Amino acid sequence: MAASFNNSGGAGVAPNIKIMPINVFTGDSASSYDVGEAIIYAADHHADIINLSLGGSYTYAMDYATQYAKAKDVLIIAAAGNERSCELSYPAALDGVIGVSATDSNDEITEFSNYGSYIDLAAPGEGIFSSLSGSKYGALDGTSMAAPVVSGVAALVLSKNPLLTSDQLEKILTKSSVDLYHRGWDDFYGYGRVDAYRALQFTTSAISNLKLSSTKFTMNGSNKTAFSFEGVKGSKISLYLQNSKGTTIKKIVSYKDWSGGKFSASWDGRMDNGMYASTGTYKIIAAVSGNGENLHLSATLKVIDKIVPSINLSGSVNYSPTVTGKLTVPYELNKNAKVTAFIKDKNNKIIKSILNNSSVSRGQRTVQWDGKDSEGNRVKDGVYSLEMSLVDANKIKGTSRKFSITVDTIIPTAKIALSSELMKLNGSLLNMGKIDVSETVFLTTYVANDMGVKVRKIDTEKSIKKGAYSLSWDGKNDNSEFVAEGNYHLLIELLDSAGNKASLKSTTFAFQDWNQPVIEGAASYFFTSDGKQTFSYKLSKPGIVTIQLFKNDNLVSTIEQNVPKSQGNQSFVWDGKDQSGTILPDGQYSYKISIVDAYNLSQTYRGIMNIALTQIEIQYPTVVQFIDDDTAEIFYKLSQQANVTIEIYDGNAKIRTIISDKKTDKGINHFIWDGYDDNGDLVYSDELIYKIKVINTSGNEQTVLGKITNDDLPIWLVDHKYTFSSSDNYSTYYTHLKLTLVVKAPVKVELFVWDSYNDLIDEKEYNLKNGINNLVYTKFPVASVNTYGLLYTDSLGNQYFFTIEEAY
Repeated sequence: MAASFNNSGGAGVAPNIKIMPINVFTGDSASSYDVGEAIIYAADHHADIINLSLGGSYTYAMDYATQYAKAKDVLIIAAAGNERSCELSYPAALDGVIGVSATDSNDEITEFSNYGSYIDLAAPGEGIFSSLSGSKYGALDGTSMAAPVVSGVAALVLSKNPLLTSDQLEKILTKSSVDLYHRGWDDFYGYGRVDAYRALQFTTSAISNLKLSSTKFTMNGSNKTAFSFEGVKGSKISLYLQNSKGTTIKKIVSYKDWSGGKFSASWDGRMDNGMYASTGTYKIIAAVSGNGENLHLSATLKVIDKIVPSINLSGSVNYSPTVTGKLTVPYELNKNAKVTAFIKDKNNKIIKSILNNSSVSRGQRTVQWDGKDSEGNRVKDGVYSLEMSLVDANKIKGTSRKFSITVDTIIPTAKIALSSELMKLNGSLLNMGKIDVSETVFLTTYVANDMGVKVRKIDTEKSIKKGAYSLSWDGKNDNSEFVAEGNYHLLIELLDSAGNKASLKSTTFAFQDWNQPVIEGAASYFFTSDGKQTFSYKLSKPGIVTIQLFKNDNLVSTIEQNVPKSQGNQSFVWDGKDQSGTILPDGQYSYKISIVDAYNLSQTYRGIMNIALTQIEIQYPTVVQFIDDDTAEIFYKLSQQANVTIEIYDGNAKIRTIISDKKTDKGINHFIWDGYDDNGDLVYSDELIYKIKVINTSGNEQTVLGKITNDDLPIWLVDHKYTFSSSDNYSTYYTHLKLTLVVKAPVKVELFVWDSYNDLIDEKEYNLKNGINNLVYTKFPVASVNTYGLLYTDSLGNQYFFTIEEAY
């Protein structure tokens, strides 16, 4: 279809669009695979509309390709076919494809056009003036001419509102079509013949009507200019200003979800940085975005700056040239201006010029003074002022501003008076004394030991006024632990508002800890192995320590007696024996730690000592058999109560936790492996590993591993052999089964006998002794071929089954 008015041939329906021509034909035919590839190519290269003037039978290739394109929000339009048939023609009959029939100049369906359930729209398709090969033009007939008309109208609609989705675009085409024949949809016209004019009437512009209250804005700081534009529903709208260089200087709104209609805003001339825009020409840009598209309108705005210049400068500062060097004072200009700044003394006399009608750009700026006059001499301490005035390029003067500066080079002084040369800590804060300062300062106080090491920071730049200030201390270091007894002093740092500093040191004071001693021990200790074990505790202060062990208030061992101990972490060592050197039996005992400090203050701590030298034992089978190829039941025995965890492994991978940390009684216990892992999936394996981990109340731990397999014998079964024999009277049949069973432990074995009909005909039970056991079973009746089963049961209850087949 023709894309533009070029004064040659014909004019297209949508003259200003881009076309992506893709030829899939070889001669007069095209393969469905090539068509499918072309559709996918077009979708991947951002086609909005695909016109398919071709047709044939159904193929998966075209079905897949059209669904792929539809998922990328492409509108697909296809010719219905020219066979005057109601049979489905593809791709027009595919889901999501608009099928187009052909009409003549009288809005009648043409004699050649297909019809039926897949027709969505109709369009002119008879005598259509079109381009021909060889740069010629001529009239053509067919639905292949009608489909491009619909595609052209769709493109025309999309050019008015590029934000439309393919579904929205299809809805506009169907709603705006001219209903012919039966009211509503019918087999010949679908929803009707496409109508370009009505389609455009049904389409709302994505963005329109950008209006300015005036194209000229004379800023004075109190007025505003206004803008408005209209954006389509469902879009995101933006409104911003750019300077002549294309730099965005003000974002009024950015990507705001819009419900449609008119958006209005105003602007006071301030940019995003808070400063006013300078005189010049700006561009106001309105934009809408959606469905991967962005559209904008712009207009020119001339800005005239009539803002009165202003300087933001206020406050005061104390300044010490000997400490700071240069004083830096921040200020802010609302616009470019000529600035004058000078320093005045208390008599309003100018002593130094800082800026003299200097050009300064708008924004945040600084000015510096070195504390000297115009002759380079350091000024005396006292009150001075920084005064600043300004005028802009339009000769408009701003209001002058002042900034007060107090020059202070005097170092602060203070006196420290300790309350005592001996500080006794007895549970409350120590009153250390007072410090008397000559002016308002920031106070930092340290406690230091006799080596000069700071152990505690009491105050950190605490603001105190001129006069006396009380000092106190809790006796602790920076780690919140009580310091060791000894000699200490206070270190004082003073900082005034001008930055002048001073340091002072108090006289030495002795520190004594009269707090009650504190012992931190464990509520319970566990003695779980032979030999000596170490147990930890902590003391809040030094003292003489005694450690004893009791059973029901009866002393059984004095572990330490009257041993000097220092403050902090301590430990004692015990070998598990009583006073006579005999190992104590398992059980619960109590231990007592006693301390007496240098001031005869005492404290006692009591806790539990659990003796558990007897290790927990597990009796378990090293091998158990599968039951029915995938399940198993395992019996085991605990020597004492414990918490048990049982897990199943396939090689090194854990696949199932049967129980976890479950309190389990002493004696024989069992668990069942049901063949499923933790995910509920059936496990297929010829060999699994089970792990039993037990922890008793004393913390002793034991772990054992066993196999679940039918390929190995239990450890106690050394061998089992069998032979069949016959007597002279029954040479044709076996009369006896002879068993040689070798075991390492007494076990029970049951013998089951089945005849050739699989009926159980006999069963026997034997108790095997440690060693070689010879058993003879006599058949009855003799004239039968039997199957035998041996079922072993170990002392825990685990069972093992073996089959013997009788054969001749």
